[in-house]
Amino acid sequence: MPLTRTMTEGYKTTFSDGNAIGLFAIKNGAIVDNIDNMRLTYTVAEDGTTRWSLPIDSKIYYYEGVTYIAYPPYKERITIDPLQATNEIVSSLVNNEHLQPAADQSDAANYAASDLMIAASVANATDIEKVTLTLNFKHQFSLLVMTPIIYTTSIYPPEDAGFTYCAVSKAGGVDSLQIRNIRQLSLPLPTGSRRFL
Repeated sequence: MPLTRTMTEGYKTTFSDGNAIGLFAIKNGAIVDNIDNMRLTYTVAEDGTTRWSLPIDSKIYYYEGVTYIAYPPYKERITIDPLQATNEIVSSLVNNEHLQPAADQSDAANYAASDLMIAASVANATDIEKVTLTLNFKHQFSLLVMTPIIYTTSIYPPEDAGFTYCAVSKAGGVDSLQIRNIRQLSLPLPTGSRRFL
């Protein structure tokens, strides 16, 4: 599975070839043109140009007053209630059991799959020949970055003791964090820090 986060760019989130988002179109409390968790796939051409590709034989038409809600990473069988207000739909996606962060985020694929982002927008039709839809995705889960260091240190005995300790310090680390009694495996970074969503 391609990643949605480029780890070498720090906190910047980028899409990679093959990433997918789910798209909903809502107007007057109803789904428009069956755009109900439609899968759009990010594609990178040989010349470096990028685009979002629709499923085969699918089209998106412009209608005034349609609200589009999108989220990555795409998951099948995600549903919304179009009768809800936009903020309620966003909240329902955030609380959807299928979109929750994985307990094991120790590899980049699981970590990226846990990074839910959501955008809501309407199309810009000031130029009817070139209607645009701008989706500004916002991260929905907090990012915890930790650099844990654990030291075990030897204690020097009194001078008149009949024994000696090994006078060394040893640094250790952790690979998980326990939150609300749930053990989270974290993603290790080259800097020595670890990330959790």
